[in-house]
Amino acid sequence: MKTYNRCMALATTVLVALVMATLARGETPAGAAAHQNQIWGSVHTEDRSTVNIFDKEVTVLIRKYHPKKLGRIIAFGAVSGGHYAVNMGDLLAGKYVVQVDPGGSEYGGGERVVSYSGNGGSVNQDWTLYMGRGAIPSEE
Repeated sequence: MKTYNRCMALATTVLVALVMATLARGETPAGAAAHQNQIWGSVHTEDRSTVNIFDKEVTVLIRKYHPKKLGRIIAFGAVSGGHYAVNMGDLLAGKYVVQVDPGGSEYGGGERVVSYSGNGGSVNQDWTLYMGRGAIPSEE
């Protein structure tokens, strides 16, 4: 019985460590249904106000990653209530460029390369928008 309890404790510890490592990378566990097959996050201004930006059609674009040029747009999603979720469908695992477009507002846009793990995966990418300068992505 002691051996069984030790094995269960070890298995639980390993499982918790794997989940924590996944969350620390900015991804949800592959089994998490809420954002499965999505790149998702929040968009807010430097003073955390949502006034005046979300009526400007702020959009998050997902582009194919190319090291020397801007890749084509392969998916996009609108920001609503300070949040977005872009469905990645059956796109393969790999690097993608997440680009926030402030849509004609005075806020600057921005981009970041993320690693998407493919079918069942998820990446969380939050943004802070600033007046007159580029948006700052959260750390992965």
